[in-house]
Amino acid sequence: MRSPPNSHEPWWAPGTDTGFRQRCASALTHPITVVALATLLLNDLLFKALWPDAWITGKLSDLAWVVFALPLLAFLLSLFTRGSIIGARAAFLTAYAGLPLLYAAFNTFEPVHYWILRGIALASGGMGRTPLDATDSIVIPLGWAIAVWVWRRPALSSDALRLRWGLLVAGIAVLASIATSEPEPDHGIRSLGVIRTGDGSVVVTGNWRRSDDGGVTWENTWENVSGIDPSTVEWGYISVETPRGTFSIEGQDILQVGDDGYSQVAYSTGYLAEWGNLWAQAQQTTDLGLRVLETRPRAIIYDEPTGNLIVALGIQGVLVGTPDGRWTPYAVGHYEPSDFSSLRKTWLLFSNPGIWLASLALSLSMIGVSLFLYRITLSDWAGWGALTLTAISVLSSAVFMLSSGGHYRTTDPYIVAGDPNLLTGITGVIAFLTSVGSIVSCLEQRLRLGVVTLGGLAGMNFLVFLAFLLRAHLGISLGNAQFSSIVLTSIAAILLSGYMRRPS
Repeated sequence: MRSPPNSHEPWWAPGTDTGFRQRCASALTHPITVVALATLLLNDLLFKALWPDAWITGKLSDLAWVVFALPLLAFLLSLFTRGSIIGARAAFLTAYAGLPLLYAAFNTFEPVHYWILRGIALASGGMGRTPLDATDSIVIPLGWAIAVWVWRRPALSSDALRLRWGLLVAGIAVLASIATSEPEPDHGIRSLGVIRTGDGSVVVTGNWRRSDDGGVTWENTWENVSGIDPSTVEWGYISVETPRGTFSIEGQDILQVGDDGYSQVAYSTGYLAEWGNLWAQAQQTTDLGLRVLETRPRAIIYDEPTGNLIVALGIQGVLVGTPDGRWTPYAVGHYEPSDFSSLRKTWLLFSNPGIWLASLALSLSMIGVSLFLYRITLSDWAGWGALTLTAISVLSSAVFMLSSGGHYRTTDPYIVAGDPNLLTGITGVIAFLTSVGSIVSCLEQRLRLGVVTLGGLAGMNFLVFLAFLLRAHLGISLGNAQFSSIVLTSIAAILLSGYMRRPS
């Protein structure tokens, strides 16, 4: 049994490291906490499969997560309190107050939701994908009340904890084995086939969608193709014979060879592999999760009734070539051609919260540089402190920009997924805090200086977005865009400090 607490000690933070950690372990291994863990497991494996659209299964997961996550975080933090009363109190408040508030923000605010999912993807090695739903927060008060009730139960002795630990570790092991399985990337439409019928033909895809008009419109449900025998499908490959000649896929091109043996490019998909278009393709298909960006045709078939050539383009849908020589991309279900227009690229750029955050952090730090250069003096500790803060701000914001400006990576050769980085979150927090600190430490209470600072902040953000606009529209590499934004804002900071020295 737990010994009586000190009369000057709050009920939630025993004064010794052993006492606090033992209480955390007791709460983490309490039967209700273990039941919450089991509920998470059963809900993901069974309940959501039986009732995938049920509102109650989603809220059940949220409730169980709150009940389990609070004592788990408290226990992990107790490993670092080192007998400190202040540390124990901070650990408890972080777990039982900070985590519920963060979870509420995660369910409510899109930037918070986005960055936390990136951290989850980093930790799990997969894609963290949870829809933004503010109604998930309604279970937080109930989950918090259950977790606090469990916390207030008397702490168990070391011997009594052993059995509970065994059960909990077994549950976590099962959960971890499921959570670490790597999802299969979505390749989209990679194969096409045709079924010859008496009154025409039916075009089908490898994931069983069908078209009766030569690939222009597609039926997307299983019922529409349930009567098709796969053995009757003539699957396309990379070359077909047509009355207009032989059409074959060669790299990124569709070649047409006429009766005279002369070869010409009928259509080229080279635009798909351009850097700017790869970026737009990745941005516009985020709802597909882990997917393979398409850079070339994958299969081709010929539909005799319409005379159309139909080409599989992965997540870009299909490409249809009509007898008059026109080629048009069409959507197949949720696989649809990306809009690579300048307007669309600009909209995708400005709707990206990660670039906004990185731009603001970098611009704030450079404003701090301008203010420091304006009133530079290292004659006292305050000056050296301002210099240190400004240097940390610049370094962290630069790393933040370099680690967060892209959001996507292309590997093997074009698998695209969220590219989270723990360094992104850490340097982002440091960048914002130190940027504001450096500005406050340097800023004088003068109206003119404040106006110049705000104008400089707007101008530096413009320079950052200018660099990324060049990436989106001219296809410069991500690294060049990030480095250019740092160089441009650095030059602007030096020029701004010179302008500040001008007499009013």
